[in-house]
Amino acid sequence: MTAVQQINRLVKLEFSNFIGINVLKFSKDKKKRSKVWILIGAFAYLAVLMIVYMSGIAVTLCLAGEARAVPSFCAIIASMLIFVFTIFRAGSTIFNERSYEKLIVLPISESVIVWSRLLFMYLLNLVMAALIMLPAGIVCGLQTGAGFSYWILFVLGILFIPMIPIAVSSAVGAVIAALASRMEHKNAASSVMTLIFILAIML
Repeated sequence: MTAVQQINRLVKLEFSNFIGINVLKFSKDKKKRSKVWILIGAFAYLAVLMIVYMSGIAVTLCLAGEARAVPSFCAIIASMLIFVFTIFRAGSTIFNERSYEKLIVLPISESVIVWSRLLFMYLLNLVMAALIMLPAGIVCGLQTGAGFSYWILFVLGILFIPMIPIAVSSAVGAVIAALASRMEHKNAASSVMTLIFILAIML
């Protein structure tokens, strides 16, 4: 099996665990299954809410004659949310020692494990960026009669936006994970330090 195939399988496994597909497939525990369905319902509700909210903002800006501000406004919102989300997820996804110890005994290289986790975070954040930017971008493009180049640049922007927040927040997450690993209650310490860091940025 090639490295690309290994990365592909690991990413699929990460998504299955994140969404809870494995629980729905194999678990007979009704409580666990109901929790997964509630989580999926919550994600769907937030997605619809985000689409409606961003579409409304785009319509408002277009009617106010500020259509040019829509892409940059959406990019800022997407970058901020991705940055915060990745800091919280970095410790449990990229720097998860337990899952790393389980995978390292398999015939899989360290680089494959690292790249699979980074790709998983990128795809997860890409979905978030698309939910934020696509509705507003489509509304703006239709309202202004944008040309072909607008749509190409817009799609490229969606693909590129998650990269910088992931790079920065992963670095911050690595520092927090390293500091938390020296403490007795690692998870609690990591959550507290992450929250303090985010509050410091906001203030």
